Amino acid sequence: MSRALAVLLLAASFATAQDARQIMQEAQRRQQSQSQHYEGTLEVIGSGSRIATKRWVFDRLGVFGNSKAMLRFTAPAHEALAPHQLALRSATAKSLPTSVSCP
Repeated sequence: MSRALAVLLLAASFATAQDARQIMQEAQRRQQSQSQHYEGTLEVIGSGSRIATKRWVFDRLGVFGNSKAMLRFTAPAHEALAPHQLALRSATAKSLPTSVSCP
């Protein structure tokens, strides 16, 4: 009786088992995200206990390889520029812009 039950359970497990390719495809599908939002803060403590703080926000829409992304610095205030200020600054300065949009 127990032998028949073991054979029945073994047959059922083979019937529902996935092959290795299906398992990997499902694992990769679960790792993809349609969007990402990330907020970061960096604090640097200099000499004399002076603290410099930078804050930024990163947003991505779409899956990798077919997405749009934007990195925006939000602090300190002189680096957190509005989009119309950014165009003026990047045209007149040799520094990196504070907001970047990637195709």
